[in-house]
This record gives sequence, structure tokens and C-alpha cells, in this order.
Amino acid sequence: MPDRSTLQSQYAVQIQRDLASNVEERERVTAQISELQGQLTVLEGNHVLLTAMQQTLGTGTPVAPVTRRPESRPGGGFRGPAPLPSPPAAVRLRDHLIW
Repeated sequence: MPDRSTLQSQYAVQIQRDLASNVEERERVTAQISELQGQLTVLEGNHVLLTAMQQTLGTGTPVAPVTRRPESRPGGGFRGPAPLPSPPAAVRLRDHLIW
């Protein structure tokens, strides 16, 4: 039967490895979330702009506004971005064209 101190030291080593692995995984996931958050912010901005341009042109079928489900936060996790403001009532198309 192994000595109690030997068993305890084996557990301590394994716990230290698991903690180090956990930290690395959390950092990797946090970086992915940050990258995806940036992409989502760009897409939401594009949606607002394109919807405003569509309204200005008076073409197409109106698109439902972007809705975001509340994100759960077990353990105080990632909350997500604040919602974007509604597009302006009228946007001049020429203000958004590159000449």
C-alpha cells in the first residue's frame, strides 16, 4: 500500500497539471470569444447600415431587426456586447458610396 505522503504528492502534481491545462484552455477560449465578438460587431454594424440603405432606396422586403437572446452567465461568464442602436430614420445613400 502506498505511503500517504506519496499519494498526496501524486495528487498535488496531478492537480497542478490540471490547473495549468485549465488556464491554457480558458485563455484559448477567451481569445476565440474575443475574435468572434469582433466579427459579430462588424456584422451587426453592416446589418444596420444595409437596412438603412434599403429603407432609403425603398426597395426590397423589410428585414426583421437583429434580435439577440439574453446570454446566460453561469459563474459570471461572457455577457456579450450591448445592443446596437436602431438605424436612423433616413440615410442618404450617397453618404455611404465611395466615389
